[in-house]
Amino acid sequence: MYHSFPRRRSAENVHRKGLAILELMVIHGLLLTPEILHWRDVKVPPSPPEDYIQVSRRCCFTELSEGEVERHSQYFGPFALEFEHRTLCDLGAMPVIYIPRMSDYEDYGVGPAIVTQLAHIQDLLARLATFKEFARQAVDHSANAEIVIKTTGDGSLMLELAGTALVCTIPKELIERTRLVKPGFELPKIPPEGAPLGLTSGGMLNLMNILTWGLHEPNVLTGMIKGMASLIYPTERPTDPLLSYYQQREWRIIGGLLRDNTRVTSVVSTELREQLLKLDLEFFGRELRLPSGPATLVDECEVFSKKHSGEAILTLVQRVICPPEAVNDVREVLRDIPVQVATFHELRSP
Repeated sequence: MYHSFPRRRSAENVHRKGLAILELMVIHGLLLTPEILHWRDVKVPPSPPEDYIQVSRRCCFTELSEGEVERHSQYFGPFALEFEHRTLCDLGAMPVIYIPRMSDYEDYGVGPAIVTQLAHIQDLLARLATFKEFARQAVDHSANAEIVIKTTGDGSLMLELAGTALVCTIPKELIERTRLVKPGFELPKIPPEGAPLGLTSGGMLNLMNILTWGLHEPNVLTGMIKGMASLIYPTERPTDPLLSYYQQREWRIIGGLLRDNTRVTSVVSTELREQLLKLDLEFFGRELRLPSGPATLVDECEVFSKKHSGEAILTLVQRVICPPEAVNDVREVLRDIPVQVATFHELRSP
């Protein structure tokens, strides 16, 4: 399994940039970068199509034979980390789930429908998590107080614990999206002063608890769905032959995961942020348009520095592959790490 770099390069800077990236890996670990994909689920009429933005944070690896590595490097970069398959599995790497993006051909596709419905499950779990937390806080005030539902001036709905300032908002954006996806949707008739929801705070918490008996908490399940989304990728580029992505045999380490309720990855430090922007300002400094709002790409990255048992990631590499002219410099960068350095010529040799 191979992780090749630098993908963004020129003939003048490939050697320098490859060494700079390797040095950052030695110091900080592997970088998980964000990628945005747009999916369209073209539904059976009269339902309108539904668009979904998928945000993945990942570090990518490709399953290759030694004879395929050099050709692979011509596109993805002439430096590569080589890992044993079992080592990457121990680190949590998973194979990509490839989905045909049939809607590019204006046709109904099972694949985009699955992606969209996974997004619905994620939203459902996020709502359950929000309601359960509201119920917990409400019970802390009074287990017998009524939950009241009200409309707000901006078109949102609001759950309110009667007699208190504790509220849980159902945003107008959610309501507008529902109207778009389900023509004819109507909100319940709610008088200006509000109406009882039919639950006390204690009753609401009991209901939320029953729904999750024997299960992980909704926020944990939400994280799992987000992680699963980071493994989904289309089988092909729109402008390429069918299955061009599928043939890459990609694996990923994904962001946002927990182990024993502790994050596996970390946010980018101030030091690393500055180093990444210096390395490639055009890439790491560009603005992303996320569902949550605009963000700078470097601030959406994550770092995977150590295995759960404490070993630094680069100590688990089997070999570092590089051009012949870079061997001595690579060995200098790896001077404190017992890892073999090889060239593509050595991979070709019997």
